Formats: sequence, C-alpha cells, structure tokens
Amino acid sequence: MSAVAEKLAATQPQRPRRDCRATTRGGGDAELPRLFASAERLHSNFYHGFLKSSFEIHRRDALKLVEKLKLHL
Repeated sequence: MSAVAEKLAATQPQRPRRDCRATTRGGGDAELPRLFASAERLHSNFYHGFLKSSFEIHRRDALKLVEKLKLHL
C-alpha cells in the first residue's frame, strides 16, 4: 500500500499519502473497501493475536488486495 501511496503522491502532490485508500476507492472496484478492512484487521492481529480461525481468510484477502493495488503502480 505504501508503494501505491508513494506513486499517487508523485503524480498528485497535493494529496497526502493517507489518501491511497480513498483514491483506490474511487476506482470502481466495490471489493477494495472490504479488502482494505480485512488487511487492517490482519495488521492489528500482528500486535494482538486475536485472529485464530479467520486468520487464513484475512491473509488471502490481504494478498488479493496487494495484487489489485499493483494495478495502480
């Protein structure tokens, strides 16, 4: 996600890096918000370890999000 945000910052310097999510949201892919939420939950799990049975689902969603974000590079 950082790579996409960096590219967006280079092409749209008026937008802060945190706008990566908002920018990709406008791309017409209705699945992106769910994939972002899943990746954020997985990131939180890294620190707190609360995902047990659903870890693999969130991992697959995060990998799918990465593939979709590569299209924005």
